[in-house]
Amino acid sequence: MKQIFSFFFLLAALSSQAQGAFLARPTKVFFNAAPALAQKQIIEVRNTDEVPLLLEFNLQDWMRDSLGNKLYANPGAYAQSCSRYIKLSAEKMLLQPGESRELELILTAPPEPLKQAMNAMLMVTQTAEKEADKAKGVSAQFVMQMRIGVHIYFQPTYLQERNIEFQRLFFAKGGSASKENTLATSNGLISELQNLGQTVEEGKVRLELNHETSGELLPLTTKVSIRCPATGFNCRLPCLQTCPRVNTWS
Repeated sequence: MKQIFSFFFLLAALSSQAQGAFLARPTKVFFNAAPALAQKQIIEVRNTDEVPLLLEFNLQDWMRDSLGNKLYANPGAYAQSCSRYIKLSAEKMLLQPGESRELELILTAPPEPLKQAMNAMLMVTQTAEKEADKAKGVSAQFVMQMRIGVHIYFQPTYLQERNIEFQRLFFAKGGSASKENTLATSNGLISELQNLGQTVEEGKVRLELNHETSGELLPLTTKVSIRCPATGFNCRLPCLQTCPRVNTWS
């Protein structure tokens, strides 16, 4: 009986394209269709390998927890997901070396207006058996797989309210772990914020500490965060180990 061992690589792309054995672009897709209207967006995929590749496409729901970790689920599981409104032009594509093709994403907006922006994830998965093993008839083959996630956002133009609220700021010691503080090797300040608006927000969290006695300014690491509406999030900003006692700073 032939056994197949699978390896998955999930790429979280910050640039306009993601590439490995294949390329997909763009890595973020935005829809703004009015109620009951359809809108089409296109994803280009290209085989950058030297062998034919089979690509599979499927939609998933996703959200972030308060610590920034992505949580995935089947389509329709999360209330803020727009995957239920999206149809794909293909579920699979076979690409020859160097070949590029287009995948159409068609979103049909619901007849009633949205109360807030929605999101989804398009998973593009590559599966390719090792040609050498296949030719030799080896019973145990390896299937090398790479998976790219393309972010999808649905934000109609009538959604305008923007509101990021600061909840609190607290200190977390390095080496400790809790619901509010993942295990870290250094001390850090946790800023707790929440998106109470209607729109997807992308921004930077930057914090500076001023020493109450000397006036010394201590800039901390800047963090970039993208958040959908109705989500709270914590941003951990590391402090230097040599930083004086935190209660002398403001």
